[in-house]
Amino acid sequence: MVSAEAIRRARASFQARGYAELPPLLDRHALAYAVHHYEALARSSRGGFYRDEPSPHDREHDSILAKDRWALDNDPLGLFLAERIATVVSRVTGVAARPGFVKAAWYTAGSKLPPHRDQVQNLWSISLTLVPPSPGAGAAWPLRLISAPAHNPLARTHTANLTASVVFFAGRDFLHWRPCCLRGGEHALVLLLHFVRADFPAFRCSIHLAAPSANPDGLVHDCAAQPRPRRLGAIDTDADVADADASVLDGSDTPDAFPPSTRCDAKADAWLGSLHDVDVREVGVRGGATDALGRGASAQRYLLYSPCVVGLEGPSYCLGQFNNQLHMLWHAMAVARAMQRTLVLPPFLWMANQSANEQRWFRASHFLDVCALRRRQPVVELEDFVEAVRLQTGGVLSRYAHPPYLLGGAGATAFNGEFFKTRGLRFRAPRVASPFDEMQQSTSGRGIQGYAPFEGTGFWAAAALHLDRQQAELAELAEHDPPTTFHTGDADVRLVDLLTHHATELQQWSPLAAEHPQLRGHPPPSEMNRAASPTHEAPDALVLDFAPAYNFNLDCFAFDAELEAIQRAVVFRPALHALALAAREEMLPGSERYLAIHLRRDGYEHYCAGGGLARYGRRRFGVAITPSMCFPSITQAIEAIHTALRRHSLSRVLLATNSIDAVELATLHAAAAVVRWQPPPTMPPEWVPHIELILCAMADAFVGTLPSTYTATVLAQRDARGWGRNTSAFFGALNFWHSRPGRW
Repeated sequence: MVSAEAIRRARASFQARGYAELPPLLDRHALAYAVHHYEALARSSRGGFYRDEPSPHDREHDSILAKDRWALDNDPLGLFLAERIATVVSRVTGVAARPGFVKAAWYTAGSKLPPHRDQVQNLWSISLTLVPPSPGAGAAWPLRLISAPAHNPLARTHTANLTASVVFFAGRDFLHWRPCCLRGGEHALVLLLHFVRADFPAFRCSIHLAAPSANPDGLVHDCAAQPRPRRLGAIDTDADVADADASVLDGSDTPDAFPPSTRCDAKADAWLGSLHDVDVREVGVRGGATDALGRGASAQRYLLYSPCVVGLEGPSYCLGQFNNQLHMLWHAMAVARAMQRTLVLPPFLWMANQSANEQRWFRASHFLDVCALRRRQPVVELEDFVEAVRLQTGGVLSRYAHPPYLLGGAGATAFNGEFFKTRGLRFRAPRVASPFDEMQQSTSGRGIQGYAPFEGTGFWAAAALHLDRQQAELAELAEHDPPTTFHTGDADVRLVDLLTHHATELQQWSPLAAEHPQLRGHPPPSEMNRAASPTHEAPDALVLDFAPAYNFNLDCFAFDAELEAIQRAVVFRPALHALALAAREEMLPGSERYLAIHLRRDGYEHYCAGGGLARYGRRRFGVAITPSMCFPSITQAIEAIHTALRRHSLSRVLLATNSIDAVELATLHAAAAVVRWQPPPTMPPEWVPHIELILCAMADAFVGTLPSTYTATVLAQRDARGWGRNTSAFFGALNFWHSRPGRW
């Protein structure tokens, strides 16, 4: 908490001397998280830190490079903090400020910071010491400042020997350094946050899709340097200063105030470490795959899918919620990778409860770490894709595909492309039936015959090989049938015959494509993908008005290697991890061990007893579901909690539930030492369930509701964190993995 009085003192010091010592900018929870994060990165060979190595060709290297220092530039956590601390900088300087550059510096024995002045992106600097040298060093490792010679020789030269943990100064006006050197066994961790004026020249870019002949990368950025138009103006009044009296990481900033950045470097090498779930992958910008000509295999080819069914319960109402959509994303990533296409990420839906009428949509980057996704394969958010297509073709794509099971009139009011049309896309041709018979989400397995490893790879690689020809044949058939017949779902004999032929063809080619990866070539350009304008070519976009399935092995949660790799890549954005860790420290200080439970309620009994579960043959994830698994009684829930507490030698319980039954909640609290996270009023409500999910993934043990996709997501996150499966269980199935040590 930075008080108004602290801001006034810092402002007076800065105006008089050019520097100021600031109070702590991070509360203890955020500080603990930052220290844990950066120390894990610095100690990891995969963490992204690099060593400041002087060049023998640079005779002045000692004046620019720190000695024996390891550094990490512009990492997401540092940028996340800098964006929030920029408000404090603006209040102290009286000038609107924004982040210019961020560096995390890890100093070890023998390290020193030579005298230097900062570069142009570092008009104002904050040196935030996260970890001071070890106590054996005696006094703190000071930051020394000496002001540059003034034009007036009689002007006063300011010098300072600052030992505060947070120092704010004009980095270009002072020669500054830290004395040599840290002693053996000592280390220090410092976060260097640099800021510029809000109107500092920046590059503003527009995005458009290039024709294949013009650019093999697909997306083209036209950039021009220009000042940022937004300006806060001078800050003179006490009321303005008092606005700074807010915590940096208390959730009071709305998401729109600091939208997540989705710009990544070539390897999307972002946000790694022990608190992150993703392995580093040595892939290029386009995913590493190339064709025989050396071109990016996914260049100019995209996969779009609808994350829900629109039209069955109203013209724009979407059936599906976040974790269902997250599981669809797992499948879509694998499909796009097998077809060598760039995946277009749809937005995510949020509803206040299961039966809410209001549905709100958010970009994928509002919840997920898009850079982590790009580390695995090429992805672009739907909003950016639509903007680019509008610039190139006026938002026109070729056509979209509906599921083949619509033949015969089923679901005639759905699958009309509304999800895409309401987001600014249009289609030149009517919809066409999809030939993909393996396209329904499978959370119940495939009966007695499970999916074999890489079965999905073979099917979708075969689909990529035959896609253009099959779509051309379907389009030709559609042109000869009246739209009133072809597009109402009536079972046309010729259409059924053609789809059957296509499906058989794909089944025949699937084992060949799986066994011989070299068959996955670049399909020939399709005449279907040419826009009406002869000078602009529409992108090769396969648009599915449903969510494709990949044939993952989901039975008994025995996730195959492909699915596990994707689950490690699909992680929440850094802000959610930071808030989850702070929430844990608030509820269970000192890293207290705990059991997390997910108790699914809010109308779920109707799903369990009615047609919802019956639709899947009363099986989920290959397991025959009993009533106690799906909707346990309060007595059964308490028995499961007590068993799990004894089994794992725990005493505290974190409850994640959507129950609104006051009697039930009071009974649970009376039966065990239960805590629930109470989000602050300023917390974006759409983030709340995901922060609770991360808290469940962090827990020392977990009991969930087996049919729920929320529980399945928790399990995937726990797998990625390295928890053994024997630390997790389900209501009605407490011994699911208990007898299996280690990973299982």
